[in-house]
Amino acid sequence: MLILGTYLSACMMTYIFCYNEAKGFPWNASLMYGSIISATDPVAVVALLNTLGASKRISTMIEGESLLNDGTAMVVFLVLLQIVEDIDPIDGMGVFLKFVRLSCGGAVLGLVGGVVMTFLIGRIKYN
Repeated sequence: MLILGTYLSACMMTYIFCYNEAKGFPWNASLMYGSIISATDPVAVVALLNTLGASKRISTMIEGESLLNDGTAMVVFLVLLQIVEDIDPIDGMGVFLKFVRLSCGGAVLGLVGGVVMTFLIGRIKYN
């Protein structure tokens, strides 16, 4: 759905608002714009669910979907940026590896940083 939202947002910019090649706004720029605005933010939905007393499981599932959605939007934006800048040709495996690196890299970096800081705080506390 994020890919469809990106495409529809780009179509809206190009055909409805008339930001097109003639105005110096190429199709790739419209796609990049679409990738930025198509990522949803579930903060209001989660707050509403908490107010209504919905189960924690539903809130957690919505938050998890949001993380996946944000990761996908970031990968789509970076792939489009790479296409616009014409750095390297990118294929399906490159898109997948970029997605895994961006999605899992932050979690791994946070885990490593947490372990290191726990070790350092433990040494400072007991010395």
